[in-house]
Amino acid sequence: MDKVDQHISVKVRDRVTFDTDEGILAGYVNDLRRDLGNGELHAWVELDHLWPGYFRAVPVSAILTADQVGPPSTIYTDTAWTKFENVAAGSIRTDDIAQLLARAERALSAYGFIDRDGDEWDPSKLVTFRYACEIYQKKYLPTNKRKTRIEKLRQLETLYLFFDNPPAPLDDIKPIHIRQFMDWRIKLTQDKLRKEGKPVAGREGEVAANREKALISHVWNASRDSGLTDKANPCAGIKAYKESGRDVYVYDDMYSAVWKAADAPLQEAMDLTYLSGARPADVLKIDERDLREGSIEVQQNKTTHKQRITIEGELAVLIERILKRKRAINGTVVATRLLVNEAGQPLTYYALRSRFDKAREAASIEKSAFQFRDLRAKAGTDKTDSSGDIRQAQKQLGHASVTMTEHYVRKRRGDKVTPTR
Repeated sequence: MDKVDQHISVKVRDRVTFDTDEGILAGYVNDLRRDLGNGELHAWVELDHLWPGYFRAVPVSAILTADQVGPPSTIYTDTAWTKFENVAAGSIRTDDIAQLLARAERALSAYGFIDRDGDEWDPSKLVTFRYACEIYQKKYLPTNKRKTRIEKLRQLETLYLFFDNPPAPLDDIKPIHIRQFMDWRIKLTQDKLRKEGKPVAGREGEVAANREKALISHVWNASRDSGLTDKANPCAGIKAYKESGRDVYVYDDMYSAVWKAADAPLQEAMDLTYLSGARPADVLKIDERDLREGSIEVQQNKTTHKQRITIEGELAVLIERILKRKRAINGTVVATRLLVNEAGQPLTYYALRSRFDKAREAASIEKSAFQFRDLRAKAGTDKTDSSGDIRQAQKQLGHASVTMTEHYVRKRRGDKVTPTR
């Protein structure tokens, strides 16, 4: 769906994350204001990595996640998490502050941060799992691709529900806690499905548990590298749930049914993805300036592998069709991206997914039977069948080895064999 259609509810005091040229940033919403020029709503965010009082105006439409947790300046005490606010504003008396500190000391003792007498501090107890995650987010997350960063941020919020409620000291996390988390993660997914009235087969949530276990392992290794802990990785030896790769092949009649239910931008995106064999993210970034000397020059986001796709046959007809529609758009500046919406603006990933979901539903096809990413596998499979040479499909898909292509293609339809006689 389109980013603006996600309906992320943002309120003052929410913790939010958003994407910038510096990577994924996070902070707490101090105020919400509208731009005097275009009326767009902005959140004034106090950033995690800067001194208190430094803010950045962030369009609400650009916010990736928002959680109602309250800013770090809020003081939480005792096991009931009683909240005391406005200490700095002087609205609490001296006696109240003394009582507040005493309750905070009892809370620290209850969670094992200090001993019962309140005299001895264990510094290792002060490094919580959440703190380790925030260090990971600032130091290591910016090196990931944008899609990976967004996904990991979502996963971190789930990890906080288990390991930050109450805050878990990093060194106290044992292998048994990782197993308990994975069981809890599956239950969380299945309970949500039941609440929505959807059927539960019993294995829902296993893939999410595997991915989030992998993220815990990454955070732990990064924490060892940063000197936050010297304990062994608790994920070691904890067996992941068995996964099976997607093996769906999209037949022509199913492709045609969704294509007929689609609008023009989605039809162009489907055709371009199928004919090029490129990943959706690579298709969306193709620019008119990439059309050079009779080829589309692309560089894959995932592998950085460079390709030149010859513009001929059905692909040449498609390119001309796309350019003709773009030239017919009047009254606005049309983007140079090859795939644009009806207003001439670049077709985004969220818009592509939303449009595809609607077309698939209109065609009465289940989500499990056809996903947009299946078009790449269909391209490789059809290329192998039409050319009789799997190495042609390997080149088209940009795989480093033919073994990967064999697994990718044959798993979808199986080997083509002749009868005994």
